[in-house]
Parts: sequence; structure tokens; C-alpha cells
Amino acid sequence: MALNDAICWEVRTTGDDANSGGFKTGASGTDRSQQDAAHVTFNGTTVTATTTGISSTMTLAGYTVISGDVGNIIQISGGTNFTTGFYEITSVDTGLNNWTVDRNCSTGVGSGMTGRMGGALASINIVSNGVAVAKNKIFVKVGTYTRTATTTISGGSYWFSSGPVFVIGYNTTRGDHPTGANRPIISLSTNSGLKGILITGTAFVSNLIIDCNSLTTSTGLETGFYSFIDNVTVQEFTSNGFYNVSQGVSFIRCEAKDGTSAASYGFSLNSYAASNIECWAHNNACPGFLVVPGGTLNRCLITNNTGALSDGVRTNSSTAQITTIRNCIIHGNGRDGINRDSYCIGDQFQNNIITSNGRYGINFVGGAIPTIPFINYNAFRNNTSGAKNNMNSTTGSYSVGSWTSNDITLTADPYTNAAGDDYTLNNTGGGGAACKAAGIPGVLPGAIGTGYLDIGIFQHQDPAGGTTVNIIRRPIIVR
Repeated sequence: MALNDAICWEVRTTGDDANSGGFKTGASGTDRSQQDAAHVTFNGTTVTATTTGISSTMTLAGYTVISGDVGNIIQISGGTNFTTGFYEITSVDTGLNNWTVDRNCSTGVGSGMTGRMGGALASINIVSNGVAVAKNKIFVKVGTYTRTATTTISGGSYWFSSGPVFVIGYNTTRGDHPTGANRPIISLSTNSGLKGILITGTAFVSNLIIDCNSLTTSTGLETGFYSFIDNVTVQEFTSNGFYNVSQGVSFIRCEAKDGTSAASYGFSLNSYAASNIECWAHNNACPGFLVVPGGTLNRCLITNNTGALSDGVRTNSSTAQITTIRNCIIHGNGRDGINRDSYCIGDQFQNNIITSNGRYGINFVGGAIPTIPFINYNAFRNNTSGAKNNMNSTTGSYSVGSWTSNDITLTADPYTNAAGDDYTLNNTGGGGAACKAAGIPGVLPGAIGTGYLDIGIFQHQDPAGGTTVNIIRRPIIVR
């Protein structure tokens, strides 16, 4: 029997992994997990518990049971015939001074129990690796969590009847959705080959910084089926920043920066149907993104990945599935802006600004000629070898030349201040002004009205109102 799916766990640098760290949402008791120290510690002698046999009910000594205990988790660490582990207090009997927990906690007559009720935990791994079940939420308070082993998240599922495990960082109050340095930091230390977070089931992970500290073959975050990663930064990785091995993973407002190995990727999307929205890969010694079948980049920023082989986006596959890259800015990378190999059927590259890359803006390499593509409404400037390569040939009965008629050749810098990472559009003629209201969609068939989408990520603000959205730093609200 597993713990209840409504349990929330608390992790703090000031906590202790011997604490119990959890409380069931909606229970009638008082949540004792959101404090540093345990509410009660059982020492096996003066503060202890007994059972009369195999039982889920224990009689306490040295502590007076109150109704507020209901819903709290206890962690049993030892005692004669007690089974170690985490248990939920489901009811109390103040007259008999009893707790009843969610399942049998002893294998016979129990005595001398040791353990704790209340108090935050000190590390994610204590509950993420098999203790937390689907739909549990693990709240992680701001601070630095130094890890000498991989933090594993398991127990979630993408099926609606189950659901993911949630790991949610916060600053001062649960749900405050911090940005920048106000997020908890998972810092790798001493060992090589570590992963900051390894998701073996399905998980929702948000509001964290993972610092790989340039350790050998370190990966920031590796994901499983249909996981959702929001507002997570990975830095100083040597293998990969983000790495997905299963389908249907979404990365929202994530950042991969300062990767130190040319053999790695900021985002390595190694399974089909991976989606990146408003992510930023920058200042890495490796390509910003690897995208394989069915992958999507939407409103992503891919800048200054400056290794000799550092393409902004490297996209390849052995199957003919569509790769979609829309409304991205691809600037200042060491080799191609987009490097496309192998099957190229149905690719859709639209509304991108591709500038100042070390070779081509878009390069179909190895003789790979796109078939039935929609590569259009892109803006190019100052790519060393030219805007496009291998894109004027005919494959079958389709000519790709006719699909690029709305591309823009920029004659001036389109950005407000690229050196300062400000890629909003300026008002310079032939630069930012040429990208405004120049994208697709314009007129939708059968619809009333016309879209005036800017090319690139950042949409200009008209005087009448609206707001400028800063990508990376505006997380999704999770309640």
C-alpha cells in the first residue's frame, strides 16, 4: 500500500532527512512539515511507541496525542518489529493516546520505536526516489543543496488515472514562483558522471537552478515520458544541459548556459515530439539544441554558442517527421544557425531571425534536400557563408525555391542591444523595423481579421497598451 497522492513534502537546507517532512493536503490536523525541527522525536526509551502485534495502531508514551496530529507524516527509523519508512497519521484516539497510520507499521509486538513526526527534510532524494507517489508535490525552499549523488525522481505516470510527481522550488512562500537567483540551487560536487535530476517516471519540475560545476560528464536534467520542465536553469554542464530520452517532453522557459564541452548540447532532444517554448541556450561551447523527429522550437533564444562545431540548432533524424522551428532568434553561433541532415520531409521553419552565425543561416548538409517544406518568412543578416545552403534544388515534383519568397534580407542590426542580451527589435530601417508585422500568419483562410506577427521572439508594443514579456523569467503558475 502506497502513501496518499495528496501528500505535500517540504525540503529545506535547514531541515533534516531524519524528519518526516510531509502532510496530507486537506487533512484536519496542523501541518508540522513547514518547520525546521521535528515536532516530536521518538528515542526508543522515554519517548516511544508500542503495538500489540501486526498493527497500524500504536500507543505512544512520552508524547500526548492531539487531534492536530492527523494528516502529518511520521518517519519510523527503528525499533523492535517496527517496519522503517514513512506513514500517514489517519486518525487519533486521545483517550488511549493512540495513533492509527495508513498501513501496518509492525511485523509483531512492537516496542522501542524510534523516529520523528514533523520537520522539513534536507534533500529531495529522500522522498523523490520511490517514497513520493504520483501526484505528490515536493516543495523545495530557496538555498543551495550540494549533491554527491544523482537526485532521482520516480513514481509518476503520464496516465490520467495516475499523474506526475511535482518538484516545485520556491523562495519565501509556496507558490511564489521565483526567478533568477531566488530559486533553489542543486549543486553537484566531487563526483563525475552525475545528473542533477534524473526523472525515471513522469514529473513536473519547476523553479530550480542546477549547477553542474563543470564536473566530468555531468548532465543537468534527464527526463522520462511526458515530463514537463518549467523555469529551470542548467549551468556549467559537460555532457548535456537538458537531455530527454522519451517522447512528449515539454521544456518551458528553461535555460542552458555555460556548457564547457564541445561534445554536448544545451538541450539534447533525443526522442520525438519534444517541445521547447521560450527557452534560452547561450554561451555554451556546444550546439544550443539537438532536435530529432517531431521536435518543436517555439519562441526560443539560441545565442553565442561559440565552439567550432557549435550550430545554433542541429536537427537530424532517420525518419521522415516534421521538425518545426518558429519565432526564434538564432544569433552569434560558431557554425550554422540551423544545421539540418538526413530526412527533411515537411520541415517548417518560419518567423525566425538568423544572424551573425559562423557559417550558413540554414544549411541542409550531406546532400539532404528538403521535400515539401515550408521554410519562409525568416530574416537573415551577416551569416558568414550566406543565408541558405542546398535550398534551391528540386526533389520529386516540389521546388523549395518557391517556398522562400517571403524571406527578408536585413541590411542593419535588428536588435536593441545584442551585446547586452537585449534581443528586442529596434526601430532601425532594414533592421528591427523590417521584422515588425512581417510574419505569418497574416490572413487566415475563412477567418475575419489579419495577424500582424513580428518575426522573432519579442513582439513590439504599440502605444495603446500591452506588455513586454520577458522570456525565461516568467514561470507558469502551479496551484
